[in-house]
Amino acid sequence: MNFDINNIPNDDPKRFIKIAEHFLQSLREHKISFAYEGEFTQQITIAFSALAESSISKADDKGLIQRRVNFVVVECMQNITKHAEIKSSNDPKPISRGIFMLSKSKEEYGITTGNIVERSRREALQKKIDYINNLSREEINELYMKQISEGELSEVGGAGLGFIDIVRRTARKLNYHFLDIDENTSFFILTSFVSRN
Repeated sequence: MNFDINNIPNDDPKRFIKIAEHFLQSLREHKISFAYEGEFTQQITIAFSALAESSISKADDKGLIQRRVNFVVVECMQNITKHAEIKSSNDPKPISRGIFMLSKSKEEYGITTGNIVERSRREALQKKIDYINNLSREEINELYMKQISEGELSEVGGAGLGFIDIVRRTARKLNYHFLDIDENTSFFILTSFVSRN
């Protein structure tokens, strides 16, 4: 039976506990180690990197696997801080908001991030990811070296290396999806996998 928060009366003294229990059960079922929604800053990126490292250490996945997961976590979070700027009516300074989840199964770690993007940027983002996903391992390495030597900085400060380097280090395609919010914005969900083998 599906859980429906509306079926719990607002005056139920255990409403919050029931909602929290369902949420925790859902996290366990989907093997999510931790999840976060909110503002992303450099300090939060550092904290989540440390949490991911601790989670991996407890699972006895050390060395190369730990470094790969840590790299993907940091790279994906930096993507949010660079690209998920939302201007508040109360504060003219843009803020970076999004979601972050780390999941772990017997075979792999899953790093999922999500952030709002302008729909005008959606097509270019799709083309870039699809292009990278269709390259061979050798072509990925060649593109990476080319971007390092010739890449120009974009308006948000990157040389386009993020997605390329994630695919290069994980040897896995990027999984992504766009959910339309309104006529101007979409929610961009990106998942990267790191093998535990």
